[in-house]
Order: sequence, then structure tokens, then C-alpha cells
Amino acid sequence: VNFIVTTILSTLPGGGQAAQPLVERIKPVDSLIVGQTGTTLNEAIQVRVVAAAGIQSGQPIPNVALRVRAENTDPTQGPTAVCSGEGDVALTDSSGIATCNLKIGGKLGLTSLNANIGGTQSLGGSTINLQVRPGPPAVIRILQGNNQSGNPGARLTLAFVAQVEDASGNILPGQTANWEIVTPNS
Repeated sequence: VNFIVTTILSTLPGGGQAAQPLVERIKPVDSLIVGQTGTTLNEAIQVRVVAAAGIQSGQPIPNVALRVRAENTDPTQGPTAVCSGEGDVALTDSSGIATCNLKIGGKLGLTSLNANIGGTQSLGGSTINLQVRPGPPAVIRILQGNNQSGNPGARLTLAFVAQVEDASGNILPGQTANWEIVTPNS
């Protein structure tokens, strides 16, 4: 286990209050991110963290955590999203930049993202919204008509019915399915 310690003074020599680091949002440029459930958007959110005052004013601060979460955390109730890093965080690099590869899941819809920098600071006044769209087809769920038997040329009792879903269980209407007989001479 590696531990990284970055110290930022909260009190200046003489007892004065040190300024919070400056946080600049680099990405997204707009306030809306659009992605598919079950996917990861690389470099979806980037911030730069620099010292705000003192002799190191403007200097990048490495190893500051960026945590991004959707307001909703229950994938059965709505869209979810977190950074894909260890512990769901991305750390600033030597240039003070943290890059969040956003893992998207849950149901379809719109949600707000909460971004927290260093455990105390948000992107104040800078709301980021996430529009979650269906992911690629992942599961074909048989609903009716499987394992029937009948005489050749005769109509079976039940129609074949299946449902196509993405990895998060969202139904994908209008998908094409090809049916085939898997047992020869059936």
C-alpha cells in the first residue's frame, strides 16, 4: 500500500487564514455530458488545482483527489456515474490536473453530477449534468415461446417473444432478432 501525503497550509505564519487552492474546470466545456449506460467516458471531467496565494501562487498541486458522483446512487432508480479510478477518485498529476474517466450506469435519464476536490471544495456554481442514453445491446431475455414442441408445419401454441437490454437492464426497443432452429431436423 502506498500513501501519498500532500500538505496545504490552512494557516499562514502569523496566524492568517490561507486561501483555498484555485480549482479550474477544464472539461467539460459545456455543462452537459452525454453518454451511454454501461460505458466509460474517457477524460469526461478534468480540473486543474493550483495554489491561490503565497510564494507558490499559481503553482500546480499534485495528489489532490477529484471525486465525481451522480446525485442518484441507486442504479435501479436512475442514472449513476463515478470516476473509474481506485476508490472512485482521480488524483491531480504533477501539473495539477485530475482527469476523471466517468463510469456510467443505471437507468436512462438526466442527473446532476457532484464534483468534490480535496474532500472539501466543490466546483462552486459550476453544475455539470449527465444525460444517460441506452448502451449497446448486451442481453437477449426470452419472455415467451422457448422449449415448445409441435408437429412439423403446425403452428406452435405461443409466439416467440424476446426482449433486448443493455448491460444496465434498460429495454432497447426496435432491435432486430434472427431466430433459428438449433436442433437439426426439428
